Amino acid sequence: MFNILQLKVKCGVVKVRKTLLIAITFLALILIAMAFILIVYSPFKATIISFEEAVNIVRKPKEVGSVFRWVNFKEYRYVSEYRGKVFKLENIRGYFLWHSSNGYLYEAEYPSGKVYLDRAIEYIKVEDTLEYYVWKIHVLDEAIYYIDAHTGEILLVLPAKIPSP
Repeated sequence: MFNILQLKVKCGVVKVRKTLLIAITFLALILIAMAFILIVYSPFKATIISFEEAVNIVRKPKEVGSVFRWVNFKEYRYVSEYRGKVFKLENIRGYFLWHSSNGYLYEAEYPSGKVYLDRAIEYIKVEDTLEYYVWKIHVLDEAIYYIDAHTGEILLVLPAKIPSP
């Protein structure tokens, strides 16, 4: 009788261990999947281009008739002064910004990626509702370029000075 009782206890322990092992494995798979999603869809990836890389993109000759992602923007509004670190190189100034889904460009820190949601700098109404980092590269007396900081794609080019009528 004692042997049968021990056998039942051992079988019960084996079942509990097996169930616990399956639960831990399932939980580990869920955690791995969540980590993968956070890494893949993180707004600040290691692939953010530097200020110098953005300047090199601006300096490259543009193809005639280039179409930019924000070319059909509907509205532009200056909101407030940029208070963060201004990147400088000769006659070029750079500003690191966060493009929100509502069209506002917020001040951000490079390379940490910290976004200051209380510091909206500009509003550019476009059909692009994705959120991502943007380099605003101002070539003095020439043009202002908005560059996707992940892909290096030029989003929009504006004149540095508005011509008077």
